Amino acid sequence: MSPAADPNRNQKDATSVSALMTALRGVRKSKSYHSQEATDRSLQKKKSYSLRFYVYIAIWITCISYLFALLNRGPVFIMASYIERSATALNTFRSLFNELRKADKTFNRNSELYKYLSGEMRGHQVTQRQYAKSSRETEGLAKFYLSYLSSTRRLNELQETYKGGEKSIEESARIVGLQLPQRKN
Repeated sequence: MSPAADPNRNQKDATSVSALMTALRGVRKSKSYHSQEATDRSLQKKKSYSLRFYVYIAIWITCISYLFALLNRGPVFIMASYIERSATALNTFRSLFNELRKADKTFNRNSELYKYLSGEMRGHQVTQRQYAKSSRETEGLAKFYLSYLSSTRRLNELQETYKGGEKSIEESARIVGLQLPQRKN
């Protein structure tokens, strides 16, 4: 009789499958006697991890939306290049403010020029890439102005140090780092 024609085949298969399952359960229990509990715990951990992930995402979105609500701006996608650019732009503007302090002793946080420049910096920090001809146009202009201010200051220092006119021997010696001997009267 062929196996396909055997009428008790399904019943034999079912008993062999159940016997196999029983044997596997015995092997599984011998390896880990708390296998069902371990499986349940791992599922609970996965659920708690995914729940934590969603909670973190919800907190992050809430913080970002709160931050943008404080700034009265729409949501902005922050990219790594944007963060790098803003860091270099911030350093450029700090250097620019330092040069302006050296050029004008009355320059401080309350001056109109400081307020104007900081307002321009804040205004272009998001829209610089969208509206400017180049992605770094505003930062480039700030660097250009910084270079102009520092070069002008250095030029004035050099002109003051080496200005023309008649100098005494003591002044000439002091410029080159020498000192004349003291005269005794």
